[in-house]
Parts: sequence; structure tokens; C-alpha cells
Amino acid sequence: MNESNSSASSAQTVSQPLVTIGLPVYNRPAGLRKVLDCILEQTFTNLEIIISDNCSSNQEIASIIAEAKKKDDRIKAFRQPGNIGLEGNFNYVYAASTGAYFMWMSDDDHFDANYIEECVKFLE
Repeated sequence: MNESNSSASSAQTVSQPLVTIGLPVYNRPAGLRKVLDCILEQTFTNLEIIISDNCSSNQEIASIIAEAKKKDDRIKAFRQPGNIGLEGNFNYVYAASTGAYFMWMSDDDHFDANYIEECVKFLE
């Protein structure tokens, strides 16, 4: 693993991310805040974060996503025009990914801050 990957600024624009995190979301603002905090605290920063809102009726979801995008330009967010179902939303974030490695996270996931870094070390 390239050491510059793990020490890059979280605000850095990554043109070719090594890891994509796919985050399908729907109507759970508290969980969304927690998982975004977890992702943005990761020690490995060569990431792209793809969020797909599955047409949530809770308007707080859009606010949380907009706030997170202001903090971190690695976040790419999409809002589905209609609910495409759980599987469709998971497939959407996967199809939108550009990283060499991909992982899904859900709004109820929480990992240690070095989790992705350790996974990359193992895979590389």
C-alpha cells in the first residue's frame, strides 16, 4: 500500500480511488449520520463514497447528504426518482463505483477507524 494513500487529506479529490464505499440509504437519518461519521473517520482516505437515496420521504436525508458533501468532496450522491427496491439500490451504488475495490456499508454498520486500511493491506 502506498503510504500517501493513508495520510491524504480527507478533503482531497481522488481521481481514481482505490476503494469505493457503496452506501444505499432510505429514511433512516440517525443511522445515516452515524455511518457517515464512521466512513469519514477512516484512516485510509483513497476512497470514493457513493450514496444512493432510494427516494426517501424523510427530507432530513437530503439535508444530511448535502451537509456531508460540503465537508468531503469524495462523496457522490444520487437520489432515485422513485423507489427502486432494496436490491436495486444496492446494485445502483455498485454499478456507479470506480474503485479497484468495492465494499457496501449500510446505515447500521460501524467499523473501527482503521478497518478499511487493514482490509487494503491484506488485499494488496
